[in-house]
Amino acid sequence: KKGLTLKHFEEVAHLYDALLQDARAVSFLPGGGSPEDFDGDTAAAAAVEDEFLLEANANILRLRSLRCYYLAQMHGSPHVSKHAEALALLDQAESLALEACEEIGACDRMEGGDELLENLESALEEMRGEKCRVLAVSYLSKNTSSSNRTGKSLLERL
Repeated sequence: KKGLTLKHFEEVAHLYDALLQDARAVSFLPGGGSPEDFDGDTAAAAAVEDEFLLEANANILRLRSLRCYYLAQMHGSPHVSKHAEALALLDQAESLALEACEEIGACDRMEGGDELLENLESALEEMRGEKCRVLAVSYLSKNTSSSNRTGKSLLERL
């Protein structure tokens, strides 16, 4: 992740905006095929429809989480340094990711569900690490300005 610029994070966040818009449109589509596919079995048709909606909503939660994560990285970058906003976005991203994991886990026949879960769990670890980094940078930036009047680094002062 080293060398990623603010512009990169903006571009990724915009891509997630577009993906989220498409995912929301998909969630409004009727899912599961035509009524002829079920030979009048409305219970089976309803079950397929429910599974389709569950998968669509899980995907929306996943995309919202990842979008929040990249927005948090934008806010936490050295060029922006809005640490409070970055922490709030990271909290929201983590909450959405956990909810998405639950939804994906509840999907019985989700294509690629296991891989999505693994990727989301990996992203959760990155989010937690990013939260620690933002907290540390925030703390250091607050304390550096008030306590570093000598111009020496923390290590030199110790």
